[in-house]
Amino acid sequence: MSLKKELKKNKGGSMKKWIVGFVAGLMFFTASVASAIRLPEVPEYRMIYITEISMVTAIEITTRLSYLDKTKGDIRIILTTPGGQIVAGLMIIDAMNRCNNDVQTYANGAAYSMGTYILSSGAEGKRVINKHGSTLIHHARLNYTFRSVTVNDLQEDIKLMKIYEDILNTILSETTGFSVDAIKSVTEDNGVLTRERTINLNIVDGVYEGDL
Repeated sequence: MSLKKELKKNKGGSMKKWIVGFVAGLMFFTASVASAIRLPEVPEYRMIYITEISMVTAIEITTRLSYLDKTKGDIRIILTTPGGQIVAGLMIIDAMNRCNNDVQTYANGAAYSMGTYILSSGAEGKRVINKHGSTLIHHARLNYTFRSVTVNDLQEDIKLMKIYEDILNTILSETTGFSVDAIKSVTEDNGVLTRERTINLNIVDGVYEGDL
């Protein structure tokens, strides 16, 4: 091959690499910009803070959601929670889905376990996480603190846990757009999800920008 042709070939290859690099960089920049979300302002009285997810707090939260939904305007749920009871979390998610107003969800720090499912169930485009926030999804768990159980109890509870696990996987599949099988594979990890992975899994729409 002549020197002229070799130089032309190299020039073309370099140009191709430059274009690919430029497009990749542009995509990264666009994704970074798109991931920063400023939510519509919400007055303090339309904010609901979730730290504990229990039957008692679920009743309080669902009642509050129902009351706030009687007037027009977004409702914001702010989550800083290690998780809690599955049934209580499902009560909250059902109440959110009944709302006519958009329910914003914001992971302020850790929104773990049942908190992750509530976080993902917010209005599309209005689910956010803070800069150093994280989430966690795992297999449904049994807690036998302060009570004895029989083998039959265990067998029935395992059946129930499988039912709840299917429900939770379906919820996350619907809110993220990923298949149930894909959600199951993430659940197998039983680990904390970083902010980046939480966004990549569409559990949230981006990083929160602004004041509470």
